[in-house]
Amino acid sequence: MLQNNGGDDLAIAANGTFTFTKPLARGESYAVTIKTQPNEPTRACTVSKGSGTMAEAAVVDVEVTCAARPIRFAYVANSGDDTISAYKIDANTGALSAMPVPSFATGGSPTAVLVDAAGHVAYVANANDNTVSAYTINGDTGELTILATVPAGDRPLAITLHPTGRFAYVTNANSGNVSAYNVDRNSGALSPMTVPTVDAGGNPTSLTIDPSGRFGYVANYTSDSISGYRIDLNTGALTPMAVPTFPAGQYPGKVTVDPAGRFAYVYSGNEDKVMGYSIDPVNGALTPMARPVLTEDAPTDFVIDPTGRFAYVLRYGYNNILAYTIDPDTGLFTALAAPPAITGNSPVSLALDPSGRFAYTVNYNGSSVSEFTIDATTGAISSMAVPTIATGNSPISLAFSR
Repeated sequence: MLQNNGGDDLAIAANGTFTFTKPLARGESYAVTIKTQPNEPTRACTVSKGSGTMAEAAVVDVEVTCAARPIRFAYVANSGDDTISAYKIDANTGALSAMPVPSFATGGSPTAVLVDAAGHVAYVANANDNTVSAYTINGDTGELTILATVPAGDRPLAITLHPTGRFAYVTNANSGNVSAYNVDRNSGALSPMTVPTVDAGGNPTSLTIDPSGRFGYVANYTSDSISGYRIDLNTGALTPMAVPTFPAGQYPGKVTVDPAGRFAYVYSGNEDKVMGYSIDPVNGALTPMARPVLTEDAPTDFVIDPTGRFAYVLRYGYNNILAYTIDPDTGLFTALAAPPAITGNSPVSLALDPSGRFAYTVNYNGSSVSEFTIDATTGAISSMAVPTIATGNSPISLAFSR
């Protein structure tokens, strides 16, 4: 919503020229400002050449620009000392630097940290306490303040937010289910849904939601399967698909869906491979590809860049990252010619910033985060000038905030 002179409002829904309702005479002043930012929390709008004095002709050089809000903060869950490490992110280089208040207390053994799209609230799964804690984020400093803690199932491992930001889901390893929550639109606090849990398979690791928000997939570590769910866009409720499970390799980890929602992938922790699936756009069912998309030793995490052109596989036992291009028609991978990128000791998770320019690994036994830049043209990944930064003990998860 734009506003002129503090009172003439104008809603803008698309690119193009715009005209305020109230006319101004020659010699009158104008001052165009942003009254309300877009509903999409990841974008922000600014005005340039927005003020002046009317002449004879209409003013045609006021410019409104809306773009993705930059990532400013990063948070790492440290399962070994019950803390969150907090960092500022250099917008130009991607380098992390510790905040003046470098860490914040959590519940017992935090296994996951996640931030909402607007950058207002951080959520932490506390595996030993069987809870999920919510923290408000100071928009200026990035500091965390506890908001509320709610019960979860037995040993919560991961948190997922629905693309609308209205619902949250927590996978509980020991109870073999998914806890479902409503997210308060104003505070970000969680409250259990009317049906608070839905069954999954054995030791579910995480829930992945497709870009449309209609389908969800849970990797079941000890059932060697993927559970598929339909998601009600009004209530957030999970309902098993007509075919409720799909085959996976032995000890499957996280499911990853490409940005277009056409393909899904899951890595096998015991068979040294990544399996690929095509996604039915109507019912969300998964159809396995004829062969694994790759076979590499010790995959422990897997991500796709925001453009959907490149894939990156993290390898715990080798302390490195392998990079691939993705065929847009088949979803299959081709290895880049570049050598593997070297990480710290025992990397357990890999994260790309939303721009796809930077990558970070969380190194469990190294108590550190490794930092990388990504070539936007080739997808090649290389260490930053300062390749690592210290964390707390046994770090396990990383999240970004705008």
